[in-house]
Amino acid sequence: MKTKTIEFSGGKSLELMPFTKEHINFWKHYWLNIEHLEKFNVCAVKSYKKSAKSRGIIYEEPVFAYLQEGYGKVYQPFAKKKAYKFWTIGDKPKNAVFGLQQIPERKGKGKGDVIFIVGGEKDVITTSEIMGYPAISPWSENALLNSITPDLINNLKSRFKHVMVMFDIDKTGVENSAMLASKYNLQVLDLPDLTNI
Repeated sequence: MKTKTIEFSGGKSLELMPFTKEHINFWKHYWLNIEHLEKFNVCAVKSYKKSAKSRGIIYEEPVFAYLQEGYGKVYQPFAKKKAYKFWTIGDKPKNAVFGLQQIPERKGKGKGDVIFIVGGEKDVITTSEIMGYPAISPWSENALLNSITPDLINNLKSRFKHVMVMFDIDKTGVENSAMLASKYNLQVLDLPDLTNI
């Protein structure tokens, strides 16, 4: 990929660039490669504008974008301030879900075995590409109930035998797992706590 600029509403834009060796090494920590990232529309960001009048800026590198149609989520993994780690660009729909477009169609093959609802974009990509199971995630934990709707759950249950929740094992992840499981009669896959190993 050559450097290119993607325009969003409100004069916002992202200048994208090819993945560098440092970018590739960052994603290797999650067992992911360029093919995995490209499948899920993950791009390296050279600079961005938050308004038509601003200059293209980068606060802390690396910077990536999870792009969707007309919007995206910018990810600065090493941002010093939590507010800068993730932010939305463009006109995100209220019920945005990451990974939905990558769920394979099963024409004439009956239901798939299992799909996971996970806590974030990296989890979607690793669950799908490394573990081999389709996965989706809400846009953010704060938007959980906007993203994971009854219509979405019904759609997933019509396509898969099992819809499982697999969030992180921190307090928020455990609470959100229990809430979704209770609300939609879903199974929860509890991840092991490996912090003491």
